[in-house]
Amino acid sequence: MVAGASRDVPFANFQGSEIARLCQIPTTAQLSGVAQTTKTAYKQLLHQANIFHAYHHANFDFSEPLNASLTVADGDILLAQILTWRLPHLSDIFLSCCETGLGLSKKLTDDIFTLSSGFLCVGARNVFGTLWSVAQLSAALVCIFYYRDRIENPHHRKAQSLQIAQHQLRDMTGEQLDRDFGDALQDSVQDYLEELRDYALSLPKGTVEHAAAEQNYLKAKEQLSQEYFAQLYNQALPYENPTYWAAFTCQGLG
Repeated sequence: MVAGASRDVPFANFQGSEIARLCQIPTTAQLSGVAQTTKTAYKQLLHQANIFHAYHHANFDFSEPLNASLTVADGDILLAQILTWRLPHLSDIFLSCCETGLGLSKKLTDDIFTLSSGFLCVGARNVFGTLWSVAQLSAALVCIFYYRDRIENPHHRKAQSLQIAQHQLRDMTGEQLDRDFGDALQDSVQDYLEELRDYALSLPKGTVEHAAAEQNYLKAKEQLSQEYFAQLYNQALPYENPTYWAAFTCQGLG
């Protein structure tokens, strides 16, 4: 599992810890944060895993689809590179990243030039991707609901578990979000903000890098304030809009 590969993924710790707990993933099978998530480590873990989950940034390139990329700490892993790999052991890969199922075809899920289809081409039997840029917290929740259903209802087909997860997010009230995940979200966001602050403090004062890191910390602190979560929890159905859940697709054997 990969949970965050840059310093602008505030809910990486939340999603990573929740999924690791649900699926009992050992720390040796996890990559987290900038220090760990390099191209080499990413590829190595992919070649070892039977089921692989990724939560970080990705992009589709409309001008050159083979440049669609998974963004890790030390650069991008391009679709063109992925197509040279061989992953016959890979049962499932869940790409909880932006635009991993996006392509040029009108039938988007049938387009070979997508990151999702690329993994199917090199051996994965099931690939989960997204058709647009997804909101980070709602993406994390879809994944948590998906793995929870896989554990509670192993007889369900994987596409069915994804559909159930999407419906659960759509129908979840703000009160339920607070009750079920409020404490975990608060703890993970606090850890994230401390990491940003410590990184800024580690840089020499007066440098451009320090100023940028300090600005990023202050911006994140404002965006992830208690008022933000209070407003979220007070909403009747905060993720009712299809924008939050309809992007997720399942391709493969199901």
